[in-house]
Parts: sequence; structure tokens; C-alpha cells
Amino acid sequence: MTSTERGICREFKRSREALERLLRDPERALLMSEEEKEECFISDQYVSRHLKKMVDLMFRYHAPSVIFATTSSLINIIGRKGIFKKHMARFTVLIGDEASQIPEPVVVTFAMLLPWVRQVYIGDVHQLEPHVSGPANSSVAIYGARSTMKILTDARAVLVAPLRTTFRSHPALIELPNRVAYEGSLVSGVRAEDRGAGVLEPGQPPDGEGNPTGRYHGHRLLSGTIPSDARACPLSRHRNGYG
Repeated sequence: MTSTERGICREFKRSREALERLLRDPERALLMSEEEKEECFISDQYVSRHLKKMVDLMFRYHAPSVIFATTSSLINIIGRKGIFKKHMARFTVLIGDEASQIPEPVVVTFAMLLPWVRQVYIGDVHQLEPHVSGPANSSVAIYGARSTMKILTDARAVLVAPLRTTFRSHPALIELPNRVAYEGSLVSGVRAEDRGAGVLEPGQPPDGEGNPTGRYHGHRLLSGTIPSDARACPLSRHRNGYG
């Protein structure tokens, strides 16, 4: 990396940190002096002007193997003037999660912008499709755009094998979707009495005693004796206002 590029990175980092401090504490903007407002404006301008350059440097010196983005953000950054457009040739797979919430036009857009990419979609065939407000004369309404999962499940060549055991929710919370969408086939992988295991009050040591932290083993919390654990406990208590 050249000295000029390092200078750009340092200034971009400084400007970005200044903006992030303001984002974390937006009320601070009301108390800013004229000099601070000017500095914030300059930082914002610098970040905007050099963002594409920073993306180019990232791909040149430390190219990512994976990019995480929402569907709308991805379309923006790989579109005709997108800051990632010229770097997308290195990627070969696109994975879309929550496919029931991805409308059909988005899939078509990806196919047009990334024709060489293999698209993989993951979702729940029983999940409700996306609902958005729009004019009746829009192309989406006229042509009856569906969700990605609906397109896939209607295709004869696509095999559907729903996963019916869930470990994320309390058994009581799956009763409604079980009745509405899953026809009683959804099964909880965790018992109701086990859902509270490991849930602690803020700042409370895992064993409820004086030991700092513990390790989860099965359904019991076993006290730990690692020195770093002992240092972590007072810090967590301080952050939560317990000492």
C-alpha cells in the first residue's frame, strides 16, 4: 500500500469515527458548536467522496470471501453505478435467506445483474409471503409477483423437505403457527421447563453464588475458575449498574 493510500485510509477512519460518535449520540448535535458542525460536515463529505475508493482498496489488499447485505442494498451496490459492481466477478454463489420474504422481481433482478452466479434460497414454505402497499397499476400488481418460495415450490423439479423441529421458541409460542400453517406438524425440540436454563438477572453470576462465571453443561451451570472469568464478572456488573 502506498503512502497516499495509507493517508486516505487514516483520514477515512478518522472521519467515519467522528460520524459514528454523532450517530450513537444524536442529541449531541443540538449542543455542537459551529466549529464542530463544520468538522462533522467535512467528515461526511470526505466519507462520501472516498467510499468507492475505500471499497477498491479493500478488494485490492484484503478481498472478502463473503458479502452480507439485504436484497435492496445488494441491488444498489451491484447496479450500474454500484460501488461493488466491478468486483462481483469473483463471486459465484448467492444465498438468499428468508426466501418467503423475497419478492419475485428481486430474483429476476439478481439473474440479470449476476447471470453467472448460482442462486440458492433458504426459507420456510409455510411462512407468509411479503405484503407491501403499492399502486394497482404497478408491474408487480399487474403481473402478480409472488414470493421466491412460491416460485420454487410450484416447480416440479424442486424437492421440498420441511424441517419440523424448532429449538428457537418456547413450546407455547409455536401453538399458533402450528394451527395456522403447519397443520400440527411443528415440534418443539426443547421442553418448556428447560427454556429458563441459563437465563440470569443482569450482573448475577451463573451459579447464583460468589463464583464469577460458569459453563453450561446439559441443563446445569457449572462454576468456572478461569482467571479471565473472574476479571469479567466485576466489569459486567459495573456495566449493568450493579457495582
